[in-house]
Amino acid sequence: MRKSLVGIIILAAIFMTSLPVSAAQIGDYYTVTASDFLSLRSGSGSYYTELDRLSYGTTVQIKGFSGNWVQVYVPSTGETGYVYNAYITPQGSSGTSSGSGTGTYTVTASDFLSLRTGPGSGYTEIDRLGYGTSVKVQSFSGNWAKVYVPSTGETGYVYVGYLKKGGSSGSSSGSSSGTEYTVHVSDFLALRSGPGTGYDEIDRLSNGTIVRVNSFSGNWANVYVPSRDEWGYVYTSYISKTSLPLGTRTCNVTESYLALRTEPAFRYENEIGKIWRGQKVDVKWYTNTGYAYVYAPTLDKEGYVNAEFLK
Repeated sequence: MRKSLVGIIILAAIFMTSLPVSAAQIGDYYTVTASDFLSLRSGSGSYYTELDRLSYGTTVQIKGFSGNWVQVYVPSTGETGYVYNAYITPQGSSGTSSGSGTGTYTVTASDFLSLRTGPGSGYTEIDRLGYGTSVKVQSFSGNWAKVYVPSTGETGYVYVGYLKKGGSSGSSSGSSSGTEYTVHVSDFLALRSGPGTGYDEIDRLSNGTIVRVNSFSGNWANVYVPSRDEWGYVYTSYISKTSLPLGTRTCNVTESYLALRTEPAFRYENEIGKIWRGQKVDVKWYTNTGYAYVYAPTLDKEGYVNAEFLK
């Protein structure tokens, strides 16, 4: 009798912790309700690597289930991972959000997002909303949201997979404050409409350009560019806020040589020269990934080296 009672209590506890997604189906859209942030992890447990931190109101799509953890896709960043189910709530199938999902959202579609007369792709297209357009969500209807577009005065329905809560997605409604970083490139750094090379190129930032980082998404940073009054995403290997000393440094490798590379990453095919122990290099800048961009006088070449082996 005692064992049975314990079993019932355990089952009840599991049911209670799983309640927020107890009726969820794969493909459903949910909203993050964590007051601070919700960790997106590489596996179904708190000991797995944290891939990202999802803020309150972020939209996620259900991909699978594993106990009290849910595998989700994050439309605003393109990431897939696991979140704890107690901090997400359904966006509703009755035309209203079950949480505080209404409010200001930003369009994250790389091309455009169709504004339609009703909640479905079969309804007439009223307009096409570009990346970064600010909309006010009035209600939800399944995977569709009824929105008001302040910039045009239009009201219609959009697919929620391309909306992100607030204005931190790189749009003109994003925050212009943030930690200042400097662009370090020999040619240019592409400013893109989303966190990946598949997104449109908005602008090309030259070496020395100051950007203000709002948030990180994997190897990409959402930034504001004060000199251009633009928002977008840049690859983090080419921006730095480090205060490490520049100028002449000596190669201090423990192995036979230090490889000079065409990019700040280890690949056999990107090695363009060898810097031997004791030889000197001129450090131009440092990356966020532990590399330094240097000029090597003995090779008369510029490239990237592992900064760990410079002194």
